[in-house]
Amino acid sequence: MSEKEWMDQLKSLIERKREKKIRLATFCGKGRKTISLNKINALLEFEGEEFIQAAYELLIERRPTTQEMEDFLSKLDTGKIGKKELLYRLEKLPEGRKLGVRIEGIGKLQRGLFSLMEIPLLGRSIRISLSLLYLPQKLALLQRRIRLIETQNKFTVEKVSNAEERIATLESFHGASHISEIFEAEVPDYLGSAREGAPLPSTLEKGNMTSQALYYTFFESVFYDHEKVRNKQKAYLPYLEGLQGSSSPFLDIGCGRGEFMEILRGAGISVKGIDINPVEISLLNERGFDAVEAEAIEFLKKSKDAFSGISALQVVEHLDYPTLHELLDLAYARLQRGGIIILETINPHNPFTIAGLFMDETHKRLIPPELLAFMLQWHGFQVRKICYTSPMPRAFRFNQAGRDYHDYALIGVKP
Repeated sequence: MSEKEWMDQLKSLIERKREKKIRLATFCGKGRKTISLNKINALLEFEGEEFIQAAYELLIERRPTTQEMEDFLSKLDTGKIGKKELLYRLEKLPEGRKLGVRIEGIGKLQRGLFSLMEIPLLGRSIRISLSLLYLPQKLALLQRRIRLIETQNKFTVEKVSNAEERIATLESFHGASHISEIFEAEVPDYLGSAREGAPLPSTLEKGNMTSQALYYTFFESVFYDHEKVRNKQKAYLPYLEGLQGSSSPFLDIGCGRGEFMEILRGAGISVKGIDINPVEISLLNERGFDAVEAEAIEFLKKSKDAFSGISALQVVEHLDYPTLHELLDLAYARLQRGGIIILETINPHNPFTIAGLFMDETHKRLIPPELLAFMLQWHGFQVRKICYTSPMPRAFRFNQAGRDYHDYALIGVKP
């Protein structure tokens, strides 16, 4: 057992106040009288009351009385006694002698000095001499502590600066600081940008604006950057190692513009995509992808294929819960043993994602990762990882992984 592990268990025992009366001596081995140097060094890391209580329990297997605690704490605080001398005194108590306690790391010279220190006048002279002898070391320790405090202060200043930056950014979003004032801004020509920049199938006339599919294609071209989506989804490739060259295809549900299909094809993974948007399916077919216009539930019911993996990226937030349960049930049935499932959606633990929910009129709800993981497990999957993606700008971060990212994905496997 390492020193760190030993210290953690020791702290745990102290905090529980020996509710189960587990003796700390068990850390030293049953019947063992010598306390190793490693464990003594670990014990010396404690301070004040915690050190005294731990020393008593380790060496003489009991807690100190109130009077003993007050006496030793006062002597430690005033420098009248050191930690090793306190351990030596516990060793020499009748209880310590009865248990045969022997502390490694306290040599004959130290033991002799500790004995002499118990003589009132002589002990005082020895303590003064030792204080002068160890003064340079104490000064060096003090300097290290000062540097540590300076580092902590620098970190605090950086945190305050980040908080001020965040406040300033939020104020800029709110515009005017007084309710009596107004803030005006120009509205971009979103639709004009979509008409100019959105890719369309060669068989579709650009002037046809009545199609719901075309509407959503234009919407995605304005508000979802193709390259950003593609770069984010590359993070899932390491979880798909071993699928290259598989005879079973990978199914991308809600493939949209095909960002993830591009990534999989580039990695040598056979992929099939389905989506309910005929415009985007036509575009993918023109680019040589195996993509089908289909609704996920109906497709999985009719399909006879066994898939090596299934992804549904930014899909589950569009579904009601009964439909999501049915989707997971069918996905489990259609996955081959050892097949991977990846579900990506908006992260509700990030308070700024509420705008993302209402930005898409087809969104129904945000799903916490804990609930989605439970649903996957309920339907038979083993959930291997949660992968947070799309980090927020620094000014909006909380320094908590679960809150500092816009999206998350659960990586599961069919056992």
